[in-house]
Formats: sequence, C-alpha cells, structure tokens
Amino acid sequence: MKKIYYLEGFRGLAAFIVVIAHYMQFYFYDPLFKNPNTSLEIIISKTPLNLFYNGNFAVFSFFVLSGYVLSIKFFRDRKLETIQASASKRYIRLAIPVLSSVIIAYVLLVTNSYELFSQYTGDMRYDDMSHNLFVMIKTALFDIFFDYSNAYIGVLWTMTYELFGSFLIFSFLSLFGINPKRYIAYMFLIVLFWDSYFLAFILGMLLSDLYNSDLEIKTKTKPIATLLIFIIGLLLGSYPYGNTTGTIYNFLNFSFLNVEYRAFFHILGAFFIIIAILNSKILQKVFSKRIFIYLGKVSFPLYLVHFPILHSLSFFIFDLVRRHYSYHISFTMAFIVSIIVTFIIAHLFSVYIDEKAVKVSNYFYKHFFRSRKETKM
Repeated sequence: MKKIYYLEGFRGLAAFIVVIAHYMQFYFYDPLFKNPNTSLEIIISKTPLNLFYNGNFAVFSFFVLSGYVLSIKFFRDRKLETIQASASKRYIRLAIPVLSSVIIAYVLLVTNSYELFSQYTGDMRYDDMSHNLFVMIKTALFDIFFDYSNAYIGVLWTMTYELFGSFLIFSFLSLFGINPKRYIAYMFLIVLFWDSYFLAFILGMLLSDLYNSDLEIKTKTKPIATLLIFIIGLLLGSYPYGNTTGTIYNFLNFSFLNVEYRAFFHILGAFFIIIAILNSKILQKVFSKRIFIYLGKVSFPLYLVHFPILHSLSFFIFDLVRRHYSYHISFTMAFIVSIIVTFIIAHLFSVYIDEKAVKVSNYFYKHFFRSRKETKM
C-alpha cells in the first residue's frame, strides 16, 4: 500500500523532535526540563513551546501512528492474509535496523568513544555495559524487543512497545476486525490499558478504523472544530516534564484519572493532533512538503543513530571548542556538526539497511508464510 505522505511527514517531524530533545536533555537538562530559572525558560518549558523539544510526546506520536498505519490496509481490504503478512514481517523489519545500529554503538563502546560523555555528564551508563560480542547480539535481537532493554542505545526501550504493540493490533484485528460490534472490544482495551503506553497503539488503531472502515461514525469535521481539536492536541501534548504548579496545565491533574499524567496527556495530545491532520487539508499539505517527506523517509534511521553520535562525536567536538570558547558557542558548534553527520549517516542507513530490511522481511513472508494460491493471485 502506498504511503500516506502527510502522516509520514508528521512522523519525520516527531523523529527530529526526539533528536532535539536529547540534545536539550544532555546539555540543558535542569533549565528546560525540571527547574527553569529565567522568565524565558519558564515560558518555553511551561507552555506549548516545549513541543519543540518534547521527545516524550514525539515517541507517543510514533505509537499512535503505528496503530493507525499497521491497521489501515486491513480495514480497507478486510483480508486476514493482510494481518498474517504484517505479523510475519514485523520482527525482521525492526530487528535488522536495530541490530545494525547496536553494532555501530558497540564499536563506539569498545573504542572508548563515550569517555567524554561520561566525564561531562557524570552519567556512567557505559561503564558496566558488556563488551562481549555475543552479549551484544543477544541484547540487540532479544532483550531490546522482549525485555524493554535500552542497553547500547538509550532510546531502544521503545522497541519492546513497538513489537508488543504491533502484535496487540494484529491480535485485535484477527479476533474482532470484521465484527460489527468491535467497539465494545475497543472500550475494553482502552479500560485495560488506560494507564499504559499501549493505549497509544489502541487509539491509533481506533482512528484507522473510524477513517477507513464501515463503522457508521461521521469522522469529518468543520474547519473550526478541526482547529479546536488541533489546539487541544497542542495543549495536552505539551504537558510539562516538571512541576505544573502555577501553569495552565495544573487544571488537568485530576486524581480520579489514576494515571501518570505526563504520559497520558502526551498520548491524548498525539491522538488529537493526528485527528486534526486527518481532517485538515492545510495540515496535510504542510506535512506533505518535501522536507517533511524526507524526514519521514529517514525517521527510523534518524531515531536509531542519533544517540550514539550524540554521546560520542558531539561531546568530542564540544570538548575541543570548549577549551577556547563559551559553553553556548561550544554547544552550538557541536550541535551543527553532529546534526550534519547524523543526517548523512541516517540517509546512508536508510538506503543500505532500512530499505533492505523491508525487502528481506518481504522475502521472508513470501517464501515461508505466503500460500501458493495467494502467490498466484
């Protein structure tokens, strides 16, 4: 099925936000995330402006998009073979790029390329990380996908959610996908995963159902309603990392919700923003711009490779410049050079690894799962 370019564009923007978030986290953590001091820092961190570096919101946008994209083909063709194909390819599709990125991180680890990162941040995560090759391979192919591990690359904890969330979707579609009363099952899952990151996948699948199937629910909205939905999404998605006392977000902290507020509201924020995109020709046009489409193309590689580069090259450049210039100039130089290198590597990664992973997963499905009858068709 052809890509929905405006959703890919939004995914690309979310991936870039994750990159920005991690640079902010390791260079300006307290001011922007926890303890803003100046009026400018407060304005940025305690308002929707924090979406520019709100990596938590961006990750949940990935999850909602996954729920939408992984189910859309089934809702359009209603074939169980669609689920079988997606399920059989999913692990290989994710594992090849993940293993490749972990190998890069492993090489940096055994060559002591993270030493300056540890010195500047006091973060000793790499000190106890195994240099054993077989441990690295096991971690990349098993722990990261089945045990929420983030060893070698800190962002890879999301892969367990991606894999389990994918199969939660496939299971739901297999059991209830053509049942006209499946909305009851949706309600059950929403209650069951109310305070869980998997809620994002369920909401994404629900959106896909509403916009691409025979459910008799009118999903088109008027421009003013779409704008209101978008604003609500921005407000919820920008729920701050730190204390909300004295901010516009404090009124959201209802104890009866019984949730982790930040994660819950970031999921809802992503949900509402994607609804707005699905209903707005203007937003669709914006996210279909060439720059966003390109970001979408390299979004997964960008997500995978930026962390090792940030923890090695960025701090190497920062250290060189810091000997002669101020903290902010040193950060700016490190950031510019590192972003350029990150995009170059992400582009190569996309062409030579990510695209090949898609082909390998398709080959695997065709030769081991696809029936002869289906092949002839």
